[in-house]
Amino acid sequence: MFDGAAVATVGTVTTEQIAQSQADAFFGADDATAADHTSVAPTGEPQPTTGDQALFDALAAYDISTARQEILFLSTSVQDYQQLLDGISPNVEVIILDPARDGVEQMAEALAGRTGIDAIHLVGEGTEAQMHFGTSFLTQESISTRYAEQFQQIGQSLSQNADLLIYGCNFGRGEA
Repeated sequence: MFDGAAVATVGTVTTEQIAQSQADAFFGADDATAADHTSVAPTGEPQPTTGDQALFDALAAYDISTARQEILFLSTSVQDYQQLLDGISPNVEVIILDPARDGVEQMAEALAGRTGIDAIHLVGEGTEAQMHFGTSFLTQESISTRYAEQFQQIGQSLSQNADLLIYGCNFGRGEA
């Protein structure tokens, strides 16, 4: 189950650079191409780039069994997110996040009262140690403080061996 300890674990993992290297290995990216996935405007907001093709390909190739209950939460900040949708298995429930609302709150609302979910896929734009979903910014601190209650609620919807998979360029890089 996804409880407070798991929230702390998720926050700790975001500070480890190994997460980025594992993601790069999964998507077949090297350090040079991994850095190209997202650029950051002077305001600190992520700006989608054309380096998202590896993400599209990896998610499209992800094979799920019809017996698994999986949900994909997708931020429209991902460039060409419609292309990603074309490759998603029909067995995955897709929820498009409203960019004008808090993405974590949208996820908690969508999962309220649901149980037995085997995997949640979060796809958004990231910067170093920070993920953007709607108006929310996920960091080690915000996961364990600002969004702790929402993540506990989300955790109640998960099956015992569920996965929470976060896809976003540069999220695992740097220091928190």
